[in-house]
Amino acid sequence: MIDDASLLEDQPLPCAQITALSVLVRTEKGLAEIAKRSMQVDFRHRMMLIAIDDCSSASGYFGNFGGQGAAILQSLLEQGFIAERDN
Repeated sequence: MIDDASLLEDQPLPCAQITALSVLVRTEKGLAEIAKRSMQVDFRHRMMLIAIDDCSSASGYFGNFGGQGAAILQSLLEQGFIAERDN
């Protein structure tokens, strides 16, 4: 479990290249999951996936879902549902 309080704005999440300032976007896989519900994503992951708005920084999501936001983001990234937006 990731301790959200230990994340600073310029530190990457473990196993990812996302920082608190990174802007997250849904991938084609993420968009397909929202539209079709075909990949059996659990409720919290699905709600986080829906909440990602392609313009907010990752830090805005860290405290979501009882402090599990960072771990959920990491999981979505590792599964290919989200990515960091290219500048």
